[in-house]
Amino acid sequence: MRTSILLASFFALSACHANTTGPRAIEVSIEDGQLVLSESIRFETDSDSLAEGSADALDAIAGFLESHSGIAAIRIEGHSDEHGTDAHNVDLSQRRARVVADYLLAHGVAQTITTEGLGASRRTCTETTEECDARNRRVDFFLTEE
Repeated sequence: MRTSILLASFFALSACHANTTGPRAIEVSIEDGQLVLSESIRFETDSDSLAEGSADALDAIAGFLESHSGIAAIRIEGHSDEHGTDAHNVDLSQRRARVVADYLLAHGVAQTITTEGLGASRRTCTETTEECDARNRRVDFFLTEE
């Protein structure tokens, strides 16, 4: 099943940013019980701090969930790259999932949210590059519909 909605994330314009091209659209959809985004939520290296642009994706998710009241619950899985010990990466990925959950709750998401930290156990890629590491520093969303 694929449910899709296009949400625009609007940026405040100021005189010094008069050349801004307008809103950036982030697509949010549900595929096989998982929330899929056109832009990833990423984190800084060895940190639970959201990388630039991730708040826009979270705002799109919050709007999507607000318009889909049939979704009862969300499980947020945090992930890390492979650097560091397993214990450190599990803790870090749990903190990442919690940061995302707290953001969504603070922005009005009414669904029940649970979190889990999986460390580097489910990497999306295994190359030894910064790009691959950045893709592995992420969260995944799994949904329960009523």
